[in-house]
Amino acid sequence: MSYSVFIICNQVEFGNKYQTLSSLSKIKEVVWIAPEYLSSNELVLKDLHTRYNTKPDKILSKLGCIGSHRKALLAIYNRKSSNNIILEADAELSDILPEPPTTSCYFGGWIIPPKFSLPAISPTDIQPLKGLNKINYDKFKVIMNHAIFIKTPQEAMEVFQTTIVNKIKNYDIHFSNSKLVNHYYYPPIFCQGRHVSEIDKKTNKNHQLSKNYGFKI
Repeated sequence: MSYSVFIICNQVEFGNKYQTLSSLSKIKEVVWIAPEYLSSNELVLKDLHTRYNTKPDKILSKLGCIGSHRKALLAIYNRKSSNNIILEADAELSDILPEPPTTSCYFGGWIIPPKFSLPAISPTDIQPLKGLNKINYDKFKVIMNHAIFIKTPQEAMEVFQTTIVNKIKNYDIHFSNSKLVNHYYYPPIFCQGRHVSEIDKKTNKNHQLSKNYGFKI
């Protein structure tokens, strides 16, 4: 079995990533998903469930991220493609690509407690094993959506349908709160690279948070 990879990025980035990923034996196709950029208007700005003081340009960027993922999910469904990986522009391969898992899962991210007020999670708390691991949402969750494995086109449509709401939270928070996948792959197959965020317009530290799911070992 092999993967179809859907990359959300600009054309220049796609060219570079295509060269890297298309050479891997377990990947059968690499598909470009153009980012979604929104124009400001009052109706659009009301679509994101966020803090009252969030700036309009940041709201538009977050909604654009959601729109881009919708396009990737629809592309999977329309192509009736199985064993799919959705990558954001900053995703970087950090381990050997395994055989396609038996179920949808995170291929990377940041493991955090159910509430930010709780102590950080350590590997000894959840004892991850190599390969697929179950997410115990009572103890922890995974955020960041730079690398998501979607097993079937039907699941892609199910995820897509959850995003059609009057108000939606940031995509990774919506994804984890809705428990749209129940597994993560360990160690992470993709980490976030150091980059200038499309949302914050500055170099963030997510590459540190996604390294080994944020575990300090």
